Amino acid sequence: MNVIDLHKEVWDGLQARREKLPHALLLVGQKGLGKFDLARQFAAGLLCESPRSTGLACEKCLACNWYAQGNHPDFRLLQPDALGEGVETEDGKKKPSQQITIDQVRGLDEFLTVGTHRGGLRIVLVNPTEAMNRNAANSLLKTLEEPPPNTLFLMVSSDPVRLLPTIRSRCQVVPITLPSSRLAEKVLADAGVGEAARWLALAGGAPGLAIE
Repeated sequence: MNVIDLHKEVWDGLQARREKLPHALLLVGQKGLGKFDLARQFAAGLLCESPRSTGLACEKCLACNWYAQGNHPDFRLLQPDALGEGVETEDGKKKPSQQITIDQVRGLDEFLTVGTHRGGLRIVLVNPTEAMNRNAANSLLKTLEEPPPNTLFLMVSSDPVRLLPTIRSRCQVVPITLPSSRLAEKVLADAGVGEAARWLALAGGAPGLAIE
């Protein structure tokens, strides 16, 4: 699913912020709109050493290679273990957490205090932000209140009312709205989805849910 085509106005708006980024952006919208993918592509473009004129990453430079492999020194992803590899227990079974924990947030301490690679931007992507438990949210709030320089927090949320009001107030909100059915059907068709209109209707207009 091409989220750039799906949310071109939002993408153009994000690009307009590149020269003067806030310390935190909160992408909000219902599930299945591609918010996380949009945030990842925005992060990739910001970290790229030779971004395209559209703001997309070149996918060829060293920074893009690091990012694709998940080991860019200036990027961190905070998400529940349930969305990743999970946690090994003594009996060998995985019991992945559904929450973002305070230990994960505290794990950012060194990342946020050391210098950035080549003096560039440092990015923390939080997805979904409402998955933070209370302790994790309070810990992150302290960082948002006194953000380190050259740092961008990209926060993604499908349920922003569950966030601490103090966290919401320290972010610039970027609404991700439901695309028109015509545009969504085209994007789904381009992605190889048959009977795009039918699946889109069943998914309440959310292209990502239609694909699932």
